[in-house]
Amino acid sequence: MTFYRIISLKERTVLIVTCCIAIFTAVRCFNEQQNIRSITVKQQCEITNRTYLVLPDQVTINDSFISARATDVQTGERVILAYFAKNYQEVQKISKTSSVMRWTVSGNKCPLEPATNFNQFDSQRYYWQFHIYNQIKCKQLRVVNNYQSGLIQRCHVLRAKLYTYFSYFPHPLASYCQQLILGMKNDQSAEMMENVKRLGLLHLFCISGMHVVLITDCLRKGLVRAHFNREDIEWLLIISLPIYLIIGGGSISLIRAVIMAEMNLIQRVTGLSSLDGWAISLLGGLLFDPWLLLTLGGQLSYLLSFALQVIPNTIRSYRQSLLLNLVSLPSVLAFVYEIHLLTFICSFLIIPFFS
Repeated sequence: MTFYRIISLKERTVLIVTCCIAIFTAVRCFNEQQNIRSITVKQQCEITNRTYLVLPDQVTINDSFISARATDVQTGERVILAYFAKNYQEVQKISKTSSVMRWTVSGNKCPLEPATNFNQFDSQRYYWQFHIYNQIKCKQLRVVNNYQSGLIQRCHVLRAKLYTYFSYFPHPLASYCQQLILGMKNDQSAEMMENVKRLGLLHLFCISGMHVVLITDCLRKGLVRAHFNREDIEWLLIISLPIYLIIGGGSISLIRAVIMAEMNLIQRVTGLSSLDGWAISLLGGLLFDPWLLLTLGGQLSYLLSFALQVIPNTIRSYRQSLLLNLVSLPSVLAFVYEIHLLTFICSFLIIPFFS
């Protein structure tokens, strides 16, 4: 149906661009499948004194259990490192480190296991979006902190320091800052997001890009007060938004919001519409994560932001809220399996604040 619609337009440029994008996407997905097969180990194997690069914001500590997303220094392969600390000093050393680390590990390397029960959390599919296909159960671990970091690593270091800084804020402000600004979870923020899901308000966080708008607005006003002209301000915002993409965690909804904000900033030069910006953000998201539209966040973020683009301006208030809830309903039921009776009322009351 989609291709019939494109052909019926009888626009050669649209047809050529569509075919090129379709071929490129197919090749990208095929390469991703081949990459998964080639990198994933077939069975458990032992590794010795392998060195991995670990960013401070990619480390999770739960009592004596330490896990981290890491990158092999030699091959560039991304893995999950799992380690049970032998003493409290090891936990303290890692938890207080806010710089890029090198972990030299020995242990067993094995593939990520898929969900074994129906509707169970699928860690394998979850980590695939980060291009991680194997995990290492560490027996020995040695940490070295003297690593010369680049710009991207420094953004991750800043993110870890901001997480620590926000933790001193009073509750629940600390959780809000860590979750919404940095995209990092803790016990309090997990409870908050569970309540958001239960009330059916998850789609508002996926489509709003509220924090991107606020950060852009604050930077713009600060630069205006510093007597920058309009062109310089726009270029500085274009450069700074990708940096915030790293600091904010690079989630699916954040990628979409940042790309659409970038397209809005360069709209005067390109002449593209907001719907074109949405399409480019979808292509950019799929390049980053081919599994994008197989996740709840991806479906809600792009589906509902598209709905906002095509809903006529005459439809407002409770009718817009009803349409957004109906559009999000299939995805929410497929992933969450429930819908709250107060969903429509809560959405109607809260949408004006997000708008």
